[in-house]
Amino acid sequence: MGLLDGVFGKKPEKVAHHDGPLAQWSDQYGWEYMFRNDEWADRFPGIPGYRSRVGNEAWHAMRGGHRWKKVESFHYFHRYTEREERYHDHDFDFDADSRSVHHELRIDRYMVVNILLPQEFPVLTVSKEGWMGDSLLDLNMDSPTFDKTFKVKAKKRDSEFARSVLTDEVMGFLLEDQRAMEYDWPFRFEGNNLYTWHPRPDHMDVMEILGTADYLIDIIERIPEHVWGGHLFPGGQHEQ
Repeated sequence: MGLLDGVFGKKPEKVAHHDGPLAQWSDQYGWEYMFRNDEWADRFPGIPGYRSRVGNEAWHAMRGGHRWKKVESFHYFHRYTEREERYHDHDFDFDADSRSVHHELRIDRYMVVNILLPQEFPVLTVSKEGWMGDSLLDLNMDSPTFDKTFKVKAKKRDSEFARSVLTDEVMGFLLEDQRAMEYDWPFRFEGNNLYTWHPRPDHMDVMEILGTADYLIDIIERIPEHVWGGHLFPGGQHEQ
């Protein structure tokens, strides 16, 4: 099956083909693996291009345990057409100007990694300042250095949750962590998910998946216990 199969309504929802290094690693370490499962692309409204709901695909969907957390990952393809209008001036030979419209298929690729949480939480997005546009959801954390560096988005009614997550310890960690500061990895709480995404034009590899999961788990481990309400995280095996 070619990667261009399934554009704009033609796509299969699931393909269980089980081959390649990610599939082999999953078999070895007891992870679930599916070559393609587009339902996963519809689970995370924070990822780029989600609202189009057309041409969104999830390849190499994986789920398994890492550092006692349940991790999910997939290679997200957002397909769309870019419309370009071209004008041609023919005044030199007394012809009227003409216009042509050119459509080009574009594919943006991201790696998405998610940690399953013990209960549902409000939407909270944290990203580097300037990475996302300003909005009415922007929340000031009363920390000049952090507010200058990061953008926090949450509804006003969820501001207490945002402050319970973004403690001084968590904000200090983000300000010093290379993955947050240099790699510009955003993260988003939504329902029972904590996930991040970043551009990945090439094939994913296991070490990058686990390294990205480590970033999210490092954040989780710095969040006060009371935020989790005494609930246990979905079971995951210990780090391999």
